[in-house]
Formats: sequence, structure tokens, C-alpha cells
Amino acid sequence: MVPKALKRKVSMKNIIQFPFEEPLKCPLPRKRVFYIGYRYVGPPLCQDVQKLFLKRSRFKNGSRKWEIITYTKYDDADTRKYSIVLDRCKEQKLTEMIDDFCLGSKITFQKLRDMGWQGCVTRSAKLFSINHKCYRNVLFPKFTRPLKGTDFGLKVMAQGRGAATLLNGKGLYAFTIYDFTVWMNLEQTKGLGFKTVPVKLIGPIGKKFLNDNFFKNNLVKEIKKAMIKN
Repeated sequence: MVPKALKRKVSMKNIIQFPFEEPLKCPLPRKRVFYIGYRYVGPPLCQDVQKLFLKRSRFKNGSRKWEIITYTKYDDADTRKYSIVLDRCKEQKLTEMIDDFCLGSKITFQKLRDMGWQGCVTRSAKLFSINHKCYRNVLFPKFTRPLKGTDFGLKVMAQGRGAATLLNGKGLYAFTIYDFTVWMNLEQTKGLGFKTVPVKLIGPIGKKFLNDNFFKNNLVKEIKKAMIKN
């Protein structure tokens, strides 16, 4: 038997709709301190190895600060080690701070993202080889990203010479396609000019951009239509 209370009709007017909050795409890791490398400190022939850690501070007053710290003793008689802050900066200046400690070649943008860094890539940053060594010193516009390590195979690597030859002398963002892999001319830091690298296009691109920058190779018409922004 079903209780009479459950048989009563409930008015839809009593339902309260709460605002929907989209979940974060990349939630911050619970871990806040990360080992990033080491350096030698002290006078010549009497140097010590200093281990360096990157610490993510809490989000406060609309910004987040990062610290490079080390753990050491204040005195040889101490029985425990203490955390010492070596440098501190805001989120957007993190890459420059890492450069000051000569650690740019050891850390990638992807590693910083995994640590919870949400800053933007700047030209002043000497970092990083992103995922693959071919991306060293390459500046990525907002509509592209590098291929992941799992996307690299012998087939993609074999396309490099043909793509570089085809796009040699072409302008910035000139691109072609080999078997669904986009190869594009991107700018490098330090005034090194353009470099042809494989990229992943993020979202559709405009028809004008396609007409101005695409150089025909073996592109299938269906692929071209799918890339044009509706």
C-alpha cells in the first residue's frame, strides 16, 4: 500500500531553482609544495647543494603569490630543518622568477599547469621545452597548443622535413596539413625567427585566416570545410 501523503500532487510552483555553477576544468592539486631542482651555493671549492621547492600560496585579494623556498638549519646545532623563503612573486611573474634561479630548462609550462599555475606565457620567459624538444623557445598563440607526448610518433616526426620545406620563407602562422596533423610557422623568443612545428588548433578558425595562411599540400576538402568557422 502507498501512503496517501505520497499520492498527493505536488505543485511545481514550490520548486526553487538554484544557479548552476560549472565545475573547474583543471582543479588545483591539494599539494602546494613541489620540488623543482637544485643549485650550488657558497664559495668556490666549498659549495653546498641547495634543494629548491616551489610553493603555491592561497588565493587572496584577487591574486595568488608563489615562493621559491628551501629547507635548511639555522645553525649546525639545530636538530630540525626550517623552510626559508628565497624569493616571492605574483602569479604572472612566476616564469621570470624561475629564470632568475636558472631553472628554466628544467621546468615546462605543462609542469607549472599541473602545479596550479594559471598565468599567461610572456615573451620575457626563457622557459621552456614544452612536451617535446622541438617546441623549445616557441611562442604559442591562443588558438594553438603543442601536441602531447603521446601524439608524437614516427609518422609525425617524418613529416617535419616536408612541412619545413613547404613553409620555408612563408609568413607567421602559415600552415599546412599532413594526414590530420597541422604544421604551422610560429615565432620564437630571442628574435630567432619562425619555426615550423606541429600544433593542435583549438576550436574553428576563420575563413579569412584559412585563405591567407593555408598552403595546399594533401588537404582533403572535407577537412577544409570542417575547419572553416560557421
